Amino acid sequence: MNDVLENELQCTICSEHLIEAVTLNCAHSFCSYCINEWMKRKVECPICRQEIQSKTRSLVLDNCIDRMVEKLNVEMKEHRLTLIRQRTEKRNMLVKPATDNERRIISSICSILVMSGFDSEDSEENSYYNESYCII
Repeated sequence: MNDVLENELQCTICSEHLIEAVTLNCAHSFCSYCINEWMKRKVECPICRQEIQSKTRSLVLDNCIDRMVEKLNVEMKEHRLTLIRQRTEKRNMLVKPATDNERRIISSICSILVMSGFDSEDSEENSYYNESYCII
């Protein structure tokens, strides 16, 4: 059973047991964190190079790996928990809520951009230009 865990349920990006397993449209699976980081550089599968069009969380894989990890030694369990904590912290840092001051600035910028949209003529070019700034 350890061979299956080591070989088949391992992320090829980080070489660890899958954490929050995600399966791509090409049927290859990776850690959610790893494939999201990978996609910042390339939008293709690291294994087969097929374009990534969809990602689906695989709860079945997660549950299977969790049950198998329970049977591992304490050191490996602790290593996995450390990785999970680190990745959660990194994700939380990227998604941190805006402070009151940041909210005011963002709100002011959006207000200015929306108002500038009313001042300009309704040409397709101007609408696209203003919309692209509001998204940011």
